Amino acid sequence: MTANIAMERARSSNLAQIWILSSVVLLSACSGARAVERDRAPTGAEQPNSGAITKSNQHSLVIAVLPFRNNTGDDRLDGEIRTLTEAVSLDLLSEPRIILVERQRLDSVLSEIRLSATGAVDPATAAKVGRLLGASVMVFGSISIIDGEAVVTARAVHVETSEIAGGGVDRATFPANLELLAKKAVRQALSGTISFHSGDN
Repeated sequence: MTANIAMERARSSNLAQIWILSSVVLLSACSGARAVERDRAPTGAEQPNSGAITKSNQHSLVIAVLPFRNNTGDDRLDGEIRTLTEAVSLDLLSEPRIILVERQRLDSVLSEIRLSATGAVDPATAAKVGRLLGASVMVFGSISIIDGEAVVTARAVHVETSEIAGGGVDRATFPANLELLAKKAVRQALSGTISFHSGDN
């Protein structure tokens, strides 16, 4: 009988050890599964923010408008031309697909690279500024007075390639509504890049 009791105790002890070992293995497996899920979660969560344009606006176009250059030789027009640049930016902002780089951010970058707001700009320089801003397209232009006419020209440049995406020009007898001329010229320059759904064409 004593031998039987000893055997039962040994069997019970073995069963207890097996149950404890099984529990430990099960808990470890569950913990490992939770850890894997935690490791995977940030990847999916971070993907929408991996670029400048999130999934919700992946079909949008990030544009920055450089200050128009005053080529008239009349410094008295400087203030009007600054206002004109803001008006052009607001006009573009009315388009749902366009994301406009903030003026403060643009001014900061221009200051960093020591580019005068009224200085001459070429496609390569515009593309350089655009890369610093995270823009897709840069818009810049100038205003001149030729033979009694106000002439507003605008160009759009693809930042990635530094290639000119399009150009636009509008003119009217001076004095003229420079703001309206600039809006039309800019829309012409961007017409090959984006389809406008509002405003003047």
